[in-house]
Amino acid sequence: MIRLQGGIYYTSLYGREIKLVYLHSDVCKLYINEKYVGLCNFGYIREKVKLLQKRNQKGELIYPGSNVWTAAKKGAFISVSYKKR
Repeated sequence: MIRLQGGIYYTSLYGREIKLVYLHSDVCKLYINEKYVGLCNFGYIREKVKLLQKRNQKGELIYPGSNVWTAAKKGAFISVSYKKR
């Protein structure tokens, strides 16, 4: 999971782009594939995402652009794909 300024967290999991926007008091907005899903408990969702990523470690994330960090600093939604090894 990549953390950006402003309490925004991005990751890709099972071919879906997940974005968490931290609001306050352990509450965040959840977006899946740029579609707003709802409010949720930040700590719970973050741990569940980490658990799913740990189960699915055998592979690599592929970013089609030139530099993922430059795009992230601009606040762009980062699209990556997953390739099993």
